This record gives sequence, C-alpha cells and structure tokens, in this order.
Amino acid sequence: ILRPYVKTQLIPDWHKTNIHIVDLYAELCGIKLESYKTEVYSLEVGLEDYSIKKEDNYICLHIQSAQKEKDWPYFRELINKLKDEFKIVVIDEQQHNYPNTIQLPPNMKLREKAYIISKSKILIGVDSMGIHIACALNIPTIAIYGNTLPELCRPLSNNNLITIKPKKRCTEGWHHKCKDGQYCINSISVEDVLKKMEVLLPKCKIY
Repeated sequence: ILRPYVKTQLIPDWHKTNIHIVDLYAELCGIKLESYKTEVYSLEVGLEDYSIKKEDNYICLHIQSAQKEKDWPYFRELINKLKDEFKIVVIDEQQHNYPNTIQLPPNMKLREKAYIISKSKILIGVDSMGIHIACALNIPTIAIYGNTLPELCRPLSNNNLITIKPKKRCTEGWHHKCKDGQYCINSISVEDVLKKMEVLLPKCKIY
C-alpha cells in the first residue's frame, strides 16, 4: 500500500537520493531505526524428508520472482557447474524440477523453508523472498539484480551478502521495465556468479 504512494505522490525520483527504501519508509512513518537486524523464526523440519542429509554440503537457489525483468536466465547452466560440488535445493514455490536438484514442494510453510535455508552453505537468488530470508539468518548470500537497484533495496542485515547487478542498465529508475526479451539481468554471466561464490566460500573449487 505504501510503496506506490511513496513513488507517485511523495518522492517520484527518490531513487536519485540514494536513500534505501527501508530508511525511506521509516522516515515517512516517523521512526528512527537503531538497527537493521531482521529476525526470522524458522520451524525445524526433518531434512531427510526432503532427501537432504545433515552432513550434506548443500546450497539453496531461488530462481524465479514475480517479475520477468528480475529473473536470471542462466540457472540451468549454473546448476550444471555446481552439481558435482554441492547438493542443490531449489526453494521456489514454482516447480522447476531441474535435473540434479531437489525441488521443495509447493505450499511449504515459509518458516520450514527458512529452516532448510539456515542449514545451507549459501543461497543464490534473484531479488525476491529467498535472499531476504537468507540474510536474516546470516547465511552467505549472492543476490542477482536486474531492473532493481541493490543500493536501494538490498537486505541490510547480513555482512555475508554480495550483490551483482547488470554491467549496463537500459534505462533510469530503480524498478524500470526492460524491453521485452532484452532484459538487463541477461548481461550477468554464470562466471560472474561463480567468482562471487568463491569469495564467500573460498574453499570450494568450482572451475
């Protein structure tokens, strides 16, 4: 309710101020934030119920958002690069069923997903729910951005977060519409993601 009001009524060009959306909302509500800590209360589930063993070296992926401009098209290639090093768990509500992955079931409770994320080595995802849960749990996170600007909307509660954004954006604005089929996020390569992954997990050998 508040976001479109902020964008269209109060500060239509607020993205030019470099004020994070959390700070903007707090200011508009008359709140002074003393901490950006976010808490998520996970609900323990049996990992074995999802074909995960406690000793598994697994990572989580959040592949799809609600907007096509945010969706990175190279997850299948990334999975092929990582499948020999890690067990891969896809947390999306949408059922992708990629080979060499474990797809969590639809309608799974968010708190249950949070527990699975909390036991993972890293989460790699687009600008959506998964990266925010992982950061709240202080899990190493790689967030891939397309038509949104991480400096304005990234999670603020995790020192183990690396954001990747397009080398060049097709238009101004923090939440713009890309030309159909020519999405800014497509300029981010698998190698870009793997390099950042090795920063967060220096002991893993992917190449």
